[in-house]
Amino acid sequence: MLGASLALWASGCPAASQTCETSEDCGEGGQCESTGFCSFVDESCPSGRRYGASGPDDRGGECALAEGTTTGAIPPAPDESTGGDDVSSSTSDGGSESSTGSDDSECTIITVDEALLNHNSHYTGSFTPVVDDTVGIEEFVLAFTTEAAGTFTLGQSDWASPAACPHCLLVTQDDDISHFAVEGQITVAPGSTPLNGRFQANLEGVRLQEIEFDPETKASIFVRDGSCLIITDVSLNVAQIPGWHCPSGFYQDGDCDCGCGLFDPDCDEATVESCTYCALPGSCGFGLGECPGAIDPANIAACDPTLWTCNPDAYDAGDDVCDCGCGLIDPDCSNFIRDACTVCSNPGSCAVGMDCVGSIDIGNNGQCISVPGWTCPGAHYGTFDGCDCGCGVPDPDCDTPMVESCVYCGGLGSCSELICGPGSDIDPDDPTQCLP
Repeated sequence: MLGASLALWASGCPAASQTCETSEDCGEGGQCESTGFCSFVDESCPSGRRYGASGPDDRGGECALAEGTTTGAIPPAPDESTGGDDVSSSTSDGGSESSTGSDDSECTIITVDEALLNHNSHYTGSFTPVVDDTVGIEEFVLAFTTEAAGTFTLGQSDWASPAACPHCLLVTQDDDISHFAVEGQITVAPGSTPLNGRFQANLEGVRLQEIEFDPETKASIFVRDGSCLIITDVSLNVAQIPGWHCPSGFYQDGDCDCGCGLFDPDCDEATVESCTYCALPGSCGFGLGECPGAIDPANIAACDPTLWTCNPDAYDAGDDVCDCGCGLIDPDCSNFIRDACTVCSNPGSCAVGMDCVGSIDIGNNGQCISVPGWTCPGAHYGTFDGCDCGCGVPDPDCDTPMVESCVYCGGLGSCSELICGPGSDIDPDDPTQCLP
């Protein structure tokens, strides 16, 4: 089947025009990639598309990826191959091996720990056996750019590119990407909010291949004759530290985090001078400035209770009632987002006489919405963190009122559940809204 696909490409089936401005320039079945070159349907590619005789950086015939990157995983037919070091070798029958240069029987099978540490939208965990015992840190990483739930096929469409994947499965070595998922499925359970520390997901049939990745250009090339990994099917969830309200990955991570409900062992002493971070998501001081911020000088694991504007008896009452809009995040709340709220209109709340939705900040339930019409977390509005789209009103971080300026499109509170690339439901004429 693979050999037939390569033979079809070599026969000149793709349109004569290999450079393009629109997909119409590529002819029937062609698609104009962001690189300005045409790609064509090829199911043997993880993305489902292959460049024609021309391609970016002289990579004609290679598989196309989102954002114009190329894998090098499946090269052109033998007589067309450039022989570059970044493509895989061809087999004797005219087909092609994967970029690993081996079949699945030669892949290392790893088992990932079920409970992952939370680092705000990306999660890390350990696995056995180690792949390379010469590196300092080797981790499994699951990164999210969307809240979208459901079952998704890895290695296809946007899931084929580290630059665009909505749910990215990686193995890293000393913070450098070493392997990227090219096969298998991830199923994210309904009700998961992975951008805010809660999710449950199943991995099935996942295979990762060794990759070289340029963090500046976001180009990704699978390594010729590189290694491959197979993950034993697993159900993943978020590791919880009883009493710790901030993301679990920040507990005893080397920095002194304050206001998180527990004393962080990273703190040299129990004084506000020891605090490195005082406003992590989940901290009672979230959104209230740099250290010491709202931290209680007498207890750096908590906030100054005098900043609570509602009934003092309602703060950290141990009653599982999440009181919102009262100046601080109530430790009784299961998390810091608006969905956790039980009551929003108590006397002293900034939302007196109003409903939780439409008045409480979706990303900080201790505060009210500060910008009328803004539906995303207030901490993302005009804070030089990138252009957020689908949030109801324009973000000052956007360079232009055009969809091309969008950096984040599927975050909490956005009308979109997709990333900003092709297929996004952001309205190109008004990126603050989604298409009907």
